[in-house]
Amino acid sequence: SVEKQIEHMHNTKAWKSFDINHDLYLVIKEFKEYSIVFDTLVYLVYKKGYKNYGLEGEMIDYIYKLENNLKIDKTRLLQLRRNEKDYFLRNDKFYIENFNRLSQNLKSSIIRNNLLSKDEKSLIINTLDNYINAFHLLVKLDNQIGLKDNSGLWLNLRQKCNTIESLFVRLEGESVKIQQALLRKTNKYYAIFVGFVIILSIAVSYVLSKHLVSHLETLTSYISSLTKHKFRYVEKINLRNSATEIRQIYKEF
Repeated sequence: SVEKQIEHMHNTKAWKSFDINHDLYLVIKEFKEYSIVFDTLVYLVYKKGYKNYGLEGEMIDYIYKLENNLKIDKTRLLQLRRNEKDYFLRNDKFYIENFNRLSQNLKSSIIRNNLLSKDEKSLIINTLDNYINAFHLLVKLDNQIGLKDNSGLWLNLRQKCNTIESLFVRLEGESVKIQQALLRKTNKYYAIFVGFVIILSIAVSYVLSKHLVSHLETLTSYISSLTKHKFRYVEKINLRNSATEIRQIYKEF
């Protein structure tokens, strides 16, 4: 995964030398927090369910049981169901308040209903309470998830994405700066190396030329002495370390 690759980079010695370790640490931290938020969001969406599954499926199952009971006031039940649907459609808290008021009215009408036995009333009210509780749990999950109004975990997840994106942009900028700095340093070392080679070449050339010139001067002085003494000058000179050509000229004399 991306998180593991970044963590591996964070632990390498090469990256530590680039002075961006803190930014990588922040990226890893934000990725871990993002993963926690994402996993929580997935779990809550799964828990909420859809149609006949999860908590939504339970709520629908309770309302179907109530609708199938012929002794319950269908008008009140229909109003209650309409407010439930309107809330999830429009995400307006007004419908929650209306739902609570209508559910209490329906409960009171069940208690006053003489067509129902005590056990029937107890069973119906228990089913109604389960339906009401399931509705409020779904409202709570909706608020925690926040998909409808860009709040809750959904907003948190988007903020984490934006933070990670901005950190990557900053890392990219830092990487460019480091790359440019390394290039400047490389060019500097290259210039120093070239300068050193040139200086060394000049120094070696100077030493070699001085060595050659000194032997040439010695030979020239020797030739001058020979001509002065009409080629009777017998003193020898040391040209052992001189160039072959100079020694050859000396032997000719």
